[in-house]
Amino acid sequence: MNGSLNSTKLNLTGTPYEPVWIWLTSLLLPFIYIGNVLVIVSYFSNRLLHTRTYTLLVSLAVSDLIVGLIAVPFWIECMIHQTKCIQNLLLFKFLDLFSAFASILHLTTITIERYVAICRPYFHARLSSRFHVGALIFVWTFPMTMAGLSWCFTDPPHRYTFNCTVFVLGFALPVTTIISMYVGIFRAAKSLLKRQQRPYLYPNEKDTRKRLRDDRKVAVTVAVICGFFIVAWLPFFALSIIAGFCEQCLPDKIMNLHRMVAVVKLLHYGNSMVNPVVYTFRDREMRNTFVKILRIKVCWRRLASFRRKEKNTTYTTQMTETRKN
Repeated sequence: MNGSLNSTKLNLTGTPYEPVWIWLTSLLLPFIYIGNVLVIVSYFSNRLLHTRTYTLLVSLAVSDLIVGLIAVPFWIECMIHQTKCIQNLLLFKFLDLFSAFASILHLTTITIERYVAICRPYFHARLSSRFHVGALIFVWTFPMTMAGLSWCFTDPPHRYTFNCTVFVLGFALPVTTIISMYVGIFRAAKSLLKRQQRPYLYPNEKDTRKRLRDDRKVAVTVAVICGFFIVAWLPFFALSIIAGFCEQCLPDKIMNLHRMVAVVKLLHYGNSMVNPVVYTFRDREMRNTFVKILRIKVCWRRLASFRRKEKNTTYTTQMTETRKN
């Protein structure tokens, strides 16, 4: 995207962005850090979260944390100093494509895993750990490969082809896959409801229904995450295509162009902030773990404060006795 947006129109100026966009983007950082660190700490502190689905979710949290640690600060620097952004255009393009592909491939993989778990449970049970390790390797190496290829296609003819490839592989195909998977998941949920209405036909399915309810809840969580993802990333890919093929369609005034780009960047970087929030409100086990971690921190702070007060009281008492003597 930045290879297109930072083309003719944007390269002609070193005008910084309006302060409001810099502040709004900066406000994302603490929420990205706190939310994703909590997800990662929760995973390692609660053995009940050591499942295949949660492993993929914590991997997504790691990718979101990388966005907050590298991509967002780099973009803030670009908004303040346009000249530095132009000088490091290839690096910025690499970071943008990597974060985009990493997020959407994580969500696509999680959705496929949920579909198999709910609609093909026996096949899901037979999947080996190697399959999931391979999936984790893929969702990290493929984004890095695509981001690296962006350095090889900088000339206009090749860049247009590459932009179309990025749109298809990075958005259109994954979104189509996600929608297809959820159609299958909701069909399975509908079939489950019919069985619940006729329990006399399925007297031994209590455990199965409980498992499906749990799986369905996780699926709904992922569906909400995917919904936020589409809202966050559709403008990114749409503007990338427009900038690549119809540069004259972009606003002529530089401030209007800045505002358009700033909103798009704010949306897709905001996705890294939203994902942990969705986990907190949708998943009970993750929510309970969050609460336990926060309570432990509060208790440690209170204990440390109590010890400081006790130490100060002891010191004051000793000083008073010394003065009396």
